[in-house]
Amino acid sequence: MAIFFTNTSLFFLKGFPCMASLKERKDTTKKKWQVSYTYYDHLGNRKRSSKSFDKKKDAEVYLKEVKKKENNGKKNIEYDDTMNSLINKFIEDYAKWNWAPLTYAKNVSLFDNYIRPTIGNISVKKIDSFMIKKYFLELRKVKRVPRNNAKETGELLSESIIYSIYQRLNQCFRHAVGERWIEENPLRNFAYPKPKYVKEKPMWKTSELKNALNINEERQMFLLLNIAFLACTRVGELTGLRYDAIKFRFGELVPTEIEINQEIIRLNKSAIEDIHKKGKVKYEYPNDKKYTTTLTICTPKTEGSNRIIYIPDNIAKILQEEVEYIKTINHSFKQEDREQCLLFIQYDTGRPYERDQINKKLKKFSNTYGLPTVTSHSFRHMGVQESSVITKDIKSIQANTGHSSDDMIRKIYMHEDPDKRIKLMKAIENEFYADSSNENSNIESKDILSYILRNPELLEQIQKAVKDQKKQNGSQNGSQE
Repeated sequence: MAIFFTNTSLFFLKGFPCMASLKERKDTTKKKWQVSYTYYDHLGNRKRSSKSFDKKKDAEVYLKEVKKKENNGKKNIEYDDTMNSLINKFIEDYAKWNWAPLTYAKNVSLFDNYIRPTIGNISVKKIDSFMIKKYFLELRKVKRVPRNNAKETGELLSESIIYSIYQRLNQCFRHAVGERWIEENPLRNFAYPKPKYVKEKPMWKTSELKNALNINEERQMFLLLNIAFLACTRVGELTGLRYDAIKFRFGELVPTEIEINQEIIRLNKSAIEDIHKKGKVKYEYPNDKKYTTTLTICTPKTEGSNRIIYIPDNIAKILQEEVEYIKTINHSFKQEDREQCLLFIQYDTGRPYERDQINKKLKKFSNTYGLPTVTSHSFRHMGVQESSVITKDIKSIQANTGHSSDDMIRKIYMHEDPDKRIKLMKAIENEFYADSSNENSNIESKDILSYILRNPELLEQIQKAVKDQKKQNGSQNGSQE
């Protein structure tokens, strides 16, 4: 027996021998009775743990609770040798318990749309390298299934989607080998080439960003831009911000803080029931039965995504005005909308904005002020980019973004800025090519200070020169007296 462990509960993985046990300790200096069991942590790693008791009766009660939770854990999905049954077992044993809601919905759709229809009824034993190569070649001719209720476009699958299919298949097979459902991974001798990541994202230059962040004609749009930039939020985290999760502080050492602890996601209805079992869905908005998707409020993507962000006083004052305004109009909202206490809402209905609506607002804003069109996700990139210029402390930036790894920040979120490259060139020009006799040398004082601080020997020379000058001035004043 194994247990899946989260912050609040224990879950069991069937298919393992019963490993929960009660034993009496020989060391009488500690609690005498010990219940030991195996569990899985939030990363899916199998671990061993125990709990000790003074009385045998208490230990037996706890052991019964552990065994009871095993019976209430995951379904024991039968594996009948076909690819479909292997996928079902993988989703039940692993995916439902480890994938975030949006990740779960996307990955399950990959299985349903592109894997089950073609190789779902084939025996896993018959899947070999030749069949895999043929399968992935055929995928390049497959049309993309439209997302949610969108219309068909006739587009073929992109290389990035095909690579995602390869990743999910490989993950499924590797898990199956680890659980001893199958003997070997059919993809062990096959690797689909990873598509080259296009790092260029629609972004504003630093000068454009500064101008945009100071346009305050519409309060909601002003706050949306600034908080998205300051917090480096995902769009679902931005639209899921609650105004009752804000702690206003002005003129204090610790500034105003906002807690990020949920996000707004639109999910397929078929996936919501599975995700509900994990406790990931906090609220499901009422929806017409004819739609296949519904708007939900879910826990953040990863554990690290639960975080605190800080807001400067000038932005916090405008934020406080917005919260007060929402409280004056929310009496007209439906009760279920009013109870969510969301910050970025549609004033007429109280419903939250969704990603496409936010992107439309950004497009309109960009066109109005002659800026390049950006998306909501662009602010996550711009926030990281500007933060990396101000500080080299990647861990602080990671804490701000909620990424599980700082490697993602370095490889994906750091971009070059033409303005900063030009400034760098000017600094190099002033340092190596400027005429030292030219008194009009165009070196900014902050560049000089930065250069001095980076050169300790020069700093010591300057400090010594200042001391010598003070002594000289003192001796001159004494002689005059």
